[in-house]
Amino acid sequence: MATYSQWKESKKVSQVTWIYGTEIVLKEEILEDLKILIGASSFDYESHHASSLTEASIWLSCKQRSIGEDAPRVVLIRQADSLTDWFELEEWLTDWKKVLPNTYLVFMATDDPPISSLRAPKAVLIKCNSLNKEDMIVWVKRNSGLSDSSAKILIEYCNGNLEDMANLCRVVSAVSDVESNVTLTSHFLASITDETASSFVDALVTLDKPRALSSIFYLTSEDKYKIISLLDIKLTQIFKLKTLLNKKLSLKEIAATSGIPFNVIKELLPSLKLYNDTRIAQCRKFLSLVDSYQQSGIETGILEALVASW
Repeated sequence: MATYSQWKESKKVSQVTWIYGTEIVLKEEILEDLKILIGASSFDYESHHASSLTEASIWLSCKQRSIGEDAPRVVLIRQADSLTDWFELEEWLTDWKKVLPNTYLVFMATDDPPISSLRAPKAVLIKCNSLNKEDMIVWVKRNSGLSDSSAKILIEYCNGNLEDMANLCRVVSAVSDVESNVTLTSHFLASITDETASSFVDALVTLDKPRALSSIFYLTSEDKYKIISLLDIKLTQIFKLKTLLNKKLSLKEIAATSGIPFNVIKELLPSLKLYNDTRIAQCRKFLSLVDSYQQSGIETGILEALVASW
């Protein structure tokens, strides 16, 4: 098992990768790195949500060949914790892995893999939990180009919330040519947080569709590609909160057991009544569809269509 920071140094690629932990921003970053390292085309990339499809269809997808001869193929399975028929994966590791040497299975989950065969050398496990202070500074600098002192200001401003930090890093990079000696102030950070990818996501999650539509204008191209990940994060958090609230846990207990920051829990509480299991599953299907369009290079009107169908 490798931590996020350890894997970022080695960037080891395996035919089977299990990315797990509480920090979804880090998991999404590793996924993007893997896609680049493997080099699969949009035609040989499939993304599935385990809670939205039958397991039979997911495992069937894992056994298909790539479109291009000997071309790499990636099959992403989100919410892998929802899978139950692990015999299929055992069979894939034993038989199909050799038949399909250019196919790469990437599982996104919260918990450890449920079967012992998902261990080195058959698979790579990458655990993405909270970063320590030193690693967090390194992460901000890598994603923004900021100096140490500015990175610390940004971390303090976001109270260590990686989702907020990721959004600000993208905005900082977009609004200026950031050099290593650039310094920030809290006032400057406050001035650039009006409209970000999070603004769109927050508006859509709360079903404020007019605001969501108007915020699209301010999004960078990179923001638009991050929207799917951010919305997936929110849906996962909403599902977790509803499940834990049904167990009569207090908000502090939920924050401690779920890994969701307390301030995020308070922000999401009013929206919980808007989402039942059926709606969450439907929203995930919309995200999968938009993801497939974006992977094919289609951008125009995609987010507007997402807002209309949400």
